[in-house]
Formats: sequence, C-alpha cells, structure tokens
Amino acid sequence: MLQVGIERLGKRYAAALFQLALEFNKEDRIYNQLKELSQLFSENKDIKFFFKTPFIEPYEKAKLIKRAFKGKVDELLLRFLLLLARKNRVIFLDSIARQYEKIYFKHKGIKDVDVIVPTELDDRAINVIAEAIKKHFNAKEVVVKQKVEESIIGGVIIRSEEGQIDLSVRKQLQIARQTTQKIISKLIS
Repeated sequence: MLQVGIERLGKRYAAALFQLALEFNKEDRIYNQLKELSQLFSENKDIKFFFKTPFIEPYEKAKLIKRAFKGKVDELLLRFLLLLARKNRVIFLDSIARQYEKIYFKHKGIKDVDVIVPTELDDRAINVIAEAIKKHFNAKEVVVKQKVEESIIGGVIIRSEEGQIDLSVRKQLQIARQTTQKIISKLIS
C-alpha cells in the first residue's frame, strides 16, 4: 500500500516536472541531471539520513540544496528540488526520477526492456535482441537492461511495461510437463 502511494506521488511530481521541462525545451537536460541526482541521493547514506530526519526543518534542507546545487544543475531542476525540500518530499526523488524516465521514454519513443538470460550476453547479441524488440514494438530506440538468472537454464525472457515474453528453456519444460500430465491423466481415466 505504501509503495503504491509513493509511486502515485512520484508520477504526479514527475508529470509536473516533465511538463515544465517540455515547455522550456529542457526535457533531455532535466532527464540527465535528474538521473545523476537520484543516483547520488540513493547511494549516499548521509544525504539519505539528512533528508529523512524530521529533526531538520524543511527550510534548512532547502538552504543546503541551494548551496550544493546552485549553478551545477539547471535552474528549473534547482527550483523543483527546493519545492521538494520545502514540502519534505526529497526522500521520494528516486521514485520521481523513475517516473520521469517512464514519461521521458514514452515521449521520445524509447522502449525500456529487461532481458533475462542464463549467462551474460555480449554486445553483439544484445544489439540483435534490441533490434528485434525495436521492430516488434515499433520503437525509435530500445534501452536493454540485461539480468542474469541461471535458473532459466537457456533461452531468454523479455519484460516490458506491456508484459513478458518467456522464451526460456525452463518455461518450455513446464509446458512439456503439463502436457505430459494431461496426456497421462487422460490415459489413466
């Protein structure tokens, strides 16, 4: 339940930021800077603690953001961060960044997919898969995130927002087992 609320909040803030970025033709710049900031905030324990603690007033958090990022990030993004600080929402920056990326990718015609394989693929194999996905979804560009999962034995699983395409050996074995069980149960009865 809490995760759904965080995701909804992230969508709302990301949509507002994207609209502003689009208005000022800064959607690419904001995307790149937001991605870097989100990574910085999520990897640094001290920053996380600072923004999570209720003992520090929101205006103090905003002052720190202004000192740390003025002149280093786009003015639009800086104002957005200051708004988040004043509303005690900086702790949701990671969710906002993920939602912004989804909106940004959709706007740019970029397809984001996870490719699950039993062993790591080389760049050539990833490019072949990316081209097939690009054609399948009629996308301008594809971002492939490779994940290794030995339990699929062989083949590939492709996951996107639309669903999953399971071409793994594990799935084929499950199908074969179910078919065999049906045949055996018909023969017995």
